[in-house]
Amino acid sequence: MLSSIISKCRHVGYAAGYDRRLKFKAVCWNKLNCRPFSSLIIKNGLIVNADRKFEGHVKVQNGKIIQVFEKNSESEEFSFQADTIIDAKGKFVVPGGIDPHVHLEMPFMGTHSIDGYREGTRAGLAGGTTTLIDFIIPAPGQDLVDAYKEWQGRAENNTCSDYGFHCGITYWDDSVPLGMERLVKEYGVTSFKVFLAYKGSLMINDEECLKVLETAKKLGAIVMAHCENGDMVERGQSKMHDMGIFGPEGHYFSRPNDIVEQEATHRAIALARSVNTPLYVVHVMSPAACDEVHRGRSSGQVIFGETLASALGVDGTHLENPEFRHAAGFVMSPPLTMETNAKAELMKRLACDQLQLVSTDNCTFSTSQKELGKLDFARIPNGCNGIEDRLSVVYSEGVDNGLLSVCDFVRVTSTAAAKIFNIYPRKGVIQKGSDADLVIFDPSQSRVVSYKTHHHAVDFNIFEGMKLNGVVHTTISNGVVKYSVDGDRNTNEFIEQFVGTGRFLQRDSFGFPFERIDALDKKKEERIRKKSNNFSQHPVDRMIAVSGDDQIARIVYGGESTMDSLKPTIAITKDEFDLVGFYDLKDAAKVEETRERRVVRMGCIQHSIALPTDSPVSQQKQAIFDKIEKMIGAAAAQDANMICLQEAWNMPFAFCTREMLPWTEFAEDIKNGESFDFISGLAKNYNMVIMSPILEHDSKRGVMHNTCVFIDNNGKFIGKHEKNHIPRVGDFNESTYYESGKTGWPVFETEFGKVAVNICYGRHHPLNWFCFSLNGAEIVFNPSATVDSLSESLWAIEVIIL
Repeated sequence: MLSSIISKCRHVGYAAGYDRRLKFKAVCWNKLNCRPFSSLIIKNGLIVNADRKFEGHVKVQNGKIIQVFEKNSESEEFSFQADTIIDAKGKFVVPGGIDPHVHLEMPFMGTHSIDGYREGTRAGLAGGTTTLIDFIIPAPGQDLVDAYKEWQGRAENNTCSDYGFHCGITYWDDSVPLGMERLVKEYGVTSFKVFLAYKGSLMINDEECLKVLETAKKLGAIVMAHCENGDMVERGQSKMHDMGIFGPEGHYFSRPNDIVEQEATHRAIALARSVNTPLYVVHVMSPAACDEVHRGRSSGQVIFGETLASALGVDGTHLENPEFRHAAGFVMSPPLTMETNAKAELMKRLACDQLQLVSTDNCTFSTSQKELGKLDFARIPNGCNGIEDRLSVVYSEGVDNGLLSVCDFVRVTSTAAAKIFNIYPRKGVIQKGSDADLVIFDPSQSRVVSYKTHHHAVDFNIFEGMKLNGVVHTTISNGVVKYSVDGDRNTNEFIEQFVGTGRFLQRDSFGFPFERIDALDKKKEERIRKKSNNFSQHPVDRMIAVSGDDQIARIVYGGESTMDSLKPTIAITKDEFDLVGFYDLKDAAKVEETRERRVVRMGCIQHSIALPTDSPVSQQKQAIFDKIEKMIGAAAAQDANMICLQEAWNMPFAFCTREMLPWTEFAEDIKNGESFDFISGLAKNYNMVIMSPILEHDSKRGVMHNTCVFIDNNGKFIGKHEKNHIPRVGDFNESTYYESGKTGWPVFETEFGKVAVNICYGRHHPLNWFCFSLNGAEIVFNPSATVDSLSESLWAIEVIIL
């Protein structure tokens, strides 16, 4: 009977004052006190927006907010005449939740997610979410517009609340950029997702990812990224199989130590930086991946990070449950971490805006569907629920635990998503003119989660048995009460009266995510042009005081370059050259977060023998002093802030022939020797930080070290790093003279940045570079000799890590 009434009364039209691109279906509803486009008042509630809260009333008419009245203010008078009045005393009135990451009726891993558009929006209304944004996932080679029409065909007439689409890019050919343009300009789909995981199905490579980023930037669309290293996942799965591990726990252990997610997050952010376009990192599940998002944001990039309700409410220890259905219910990608403190840690990151919002990645599968992987975890359909419980999980775990304010609660569940995806202020805020998507939220009530009472289609709930503090009392979508705990308004039958009333949201391009992009592009161009002028005014063959112009060209520009063949602009117009390094802002010190980014000019000077090796040692030493002074002067003329002198130039490699000359007498006290005094004077004279290896004589222990000294731009000693090993090279045995230095990875702060040196053979191990980074280093130099047979093949590795 009810469905008969709906079908007879449904019609298509447009409402006055609405953007004509926003279609809606109007339905004749029974069982409702307020009919479509009638008036409604919520009185006496605590109205909460992302920026402030206050007691007051909200008046709604024809699906829009027409008045927001603040008590105890001098605002306009408020009339309590309306068709429906709801008293919200003691409760919050918040903007309707926006979940920008769901997968409804998604074909995946040999089946379809069981929550469809009817069930997904039904669960959303029961949980205070009034807008969902789903993903179009084109089949390999499928035209993007055709895929849009296929997804729209499933959603249209089947949603109880408003919805939108992102589009996945799962392959690349000449049709894809044309399809992206049509989706943006004709259909209002202004966000695209790339997968760095799911090798062999959804994953694209870095070159294709760059093309997506470049195309999206031109169109004013934001790119979203699923960040897991697909090659690592494949290798990890094979390793688990080899070990005989096929249960759900293998899903987690095939992605070890969060590095699978962290590496891909770092890579996606780096790719976006090379294009200078906004990036949205979906489902950040680990603090390690969050660190990458924060590092990108701190450097000035436009990066947004979401985490999930699941990551805030549960953890991966469930994957070890002996019951297959229970463990399989928690299989999702990236996996839930088994670190039980990660939930609170991610919530803290939300509080300080290192992460921006909470979504769900709702992608549900029934017991029978999950059993497709009963014999192999790699075949378990990935995904779990979250739409209905998201707001209560965030409130209970965040606000109720003192980690989030109630305004933060609104920001991470509604406002941030509205801004990022260009539906603000239509949605995501309670103000005059916004859509009347409102939730009355009762912080004094609690509920226990159960799959038996939730509004999803799936027969499992990952939050099963959790007591959540904070309950959705009433949900209003486009001015109509579509869910309430009162009476029978919390049933599936009641909510499904509104099937077909959801509007498809066509979204504008550019907007909030692109507000800083033009300025960043302009600054980058200015830096390149400035660098170009410097090259023109100070040709390298005049500034570097060594012979062999063609050798200089090869060293500076690479390949088979010669001075005659070079044009200065060649090296500075290619996008892959980043000629100016930024001083990155770090987490550790709050003062660093307030410092402006600065340009730091730096360089390295490789030592070579200045006089024949049979010349008197004292003459050789003075010749090297003279040579270094000229080279430092040349660097100063280029406005260098930091110089690293390579190789210990008061030791035998610099001016002696192996052990044949009595060079040991030239070892010095690190702070009071002739070499230190000489370098200190240059550093002070040229306002330059200088790092130089010195053959150190440790008088206390009667030994020597190959030590790198750090001297600040005032000529002061700020620290040293001693070689931490004793090699034997041919007939030369350093262990005869040296003692092993201190281990560790010391970092020293200077006016121009936090600096370290990766000394001698230590530089050939990637983990050493990584450890300096963990200790806060922003600039790491190599002060050791570069020997063709030993070093040249490793240069590429060192460059990548830096």
